[in-house]
Amino acid sequence: MASNRDSIASNPAPANEDSSADVTAAVEDLLNSLSNKFAGVSSEIFAKSE
Repeated sequence: MASNRDSIASNPAPANEDSSADVTAAVEDLLNSLSNKFAGVSSEIFAKSE
């Protein structure tokens, strides 16, 4: 039997869709930033090891 909490999580209200989209965009920006920083650090490490 699903609890009320489970039904809320699986059927978010329309207001939550906007905040969810904002969080998704923020997480994507953060992941892109971390990926770029990792690529830069990796390049520097490889350059120093040569």
